Order: sequence, then structure tokens, then C-alpha cells
Amino acid sequence: MRYDQVLINFALYLNTQEYCGAVDVTMPTINYKKVSATGAGIAGEVEFPVVGHIDPMTCSITFRNTTAESSGLMAPGYKDIEIRGAREDMDTEGGVTIYVPVKYVMRVEALEHNLGKVAPQATSDASGSYAVHKLIGFENGKKFLDIDPLNYKFEVDGVDYLAGARTALGK
Repeated sequence: MRYDQVLINFALYLNTQEYCGAVDVTMPTINYKKVSATGAGIAGEVEFPVVGHIDPMTCSITFRNTTAESSGLMAPGYKDIEIRGAREDMDTEGGVTIYVPVKYVMRVEALEHNLGKVAPQATSDASGSYAVHKLIGFENGKKFLDIDPLNYKFEVDGVDYLAGARTALGK
């Protein structure tokens, strides 16, 4: 049996260049758009998620200090960021540790940037909040998630749940 243990560490890349600094990243929450139905044959009200349709995604990044590099993320326009990590898994049958590469690719746009505080012998704890227009996840080189609302794509584990809708729309 194999168990995922912990994310050992990660590196943040901005437009293919590794970010030189320590950061924490809060990944987007995926909330499905919902419709509710009531009427004949329904006892009360029922809520249904709309396949592949989601609320706006956001992520946040906390920087140890305000730097020119961290502030560059607040410039208008899209930025491509990658989070490349190493996860430690345990193979309980073989008793060995397995290192699994994980990667998230996001196309983001700045929503807010907090320059943090200025204090002696302290980090500034700067932070930014970003609209996520595209999110792709990989584990061990295999894509498991591809959410791209602007291109009408919602793929999980190799199944594109909006492919039929795109065909029906003539796309």
C-alpha cells in the first residue's frame, strides 16, 4: 500500500524563472455554480451543481519580504506561475520512501498586493491576491486537473466534462 505523507518543499516559478525568496501559497478553492429547483414532484428545494461551471478562483501568495521581484507580480496583465514540489510517499509493503514530483501551473492576474510591515529584525510578510484564470495540476508528470473557464474546459483525471457542451455549441 502507498500513502502520501507530506510535501517536502516546493519552488515558485514566475514566467519560467525561479522566484528567489521564501513564499507560502494558498491554492484556489473550486466552488461549483449551482441552480436550485422546486416545483411539482419535488418535496421542497433541490440544489444541483452546473457541470464544469465554477465561481471565480483566487490564490494568495505570502512573501517573507517586499522585494522588487515580489512587487513585479502586481503589474497589470497575466502572469504564468508554476509551483513545483516534491512530495514524500511511503510504500508500506516495501518499506521505502518514494519522492513524487507535483506541479501546479496557474495563469494569474493581480487583484491586490499588500506591502506588509516595516519593523526592525522582522520580515515584512507582504502578500498578494490573484485571480486564477487557468489551473493545471500534475502528479508524477501525469496531468490530473485542467480548469480553463475562458476556453470552456473542465478536465479531471483525463475526462473533459465540458467536451460535450463544446460540441453542442459548435466549438
